[in-house]
Amino acid sequence: MKLNVTGVSSLNHRNWIAIERMGLKAYISPHDCSSPQKLKGALVEAGIVIASKKDADALLEAIDAIPDYLPALLADGLGWNGPCYQLPSSEVISPPDLECESAFAPNRETNLPSDDLETWQHDVVTHLANNPLGLLALAIPFVAPLLKLISFERIQAFEIVSGGGTGKSTLQHLS
Repeated sequence: MKLNVTGVSSLNHRNWIAIERMGLKAYISPHDCSSPQKLKGALVEAGIVIASKKDADALLEAIDAIPDYLPALLADGLGWNGPCYQLPSSEVISPPDLECESAFAPNRETNLPSDDLETWQHDVVTHLANNPLGLLALAIPFVAPLLKLISFERIQAFEIVSGGGTGKSTLQHLS
């Protein structure tokens, strides 16, 4: 069984184990490397099958021997990942000069490289259009100057509360 095993650090500075075999690639969280069963289960999702416990143990030894986690153009969260934007579908919108990859779907064509900056900006904005929270986030920077104009004396605040993966952090980055 020939596997290529390397340690990579995502654009969000999280460590991942990159495992490649026969043209297939998987990014495995170090947490999923705590046992042969967890490791085999995580790899099966990417189409990489480890048949024997001996092979799984050998792979775990190779993972333990990784000396460094090298920076990679790897998106591992929804929304902004450095200069790249990852959609819930695992598609990654990249600036013209970069090719970011999704940690969650490395074997699909999920990178949407843009030809130029204007196209990239259009692609990102297209996914935010008609999103009420997105519009609110873009309006927030203008609230304070407008309140000064109307002599608003009481301090008002609001809080966006929602479950994980709904875009709260992405909206914060926008505003």
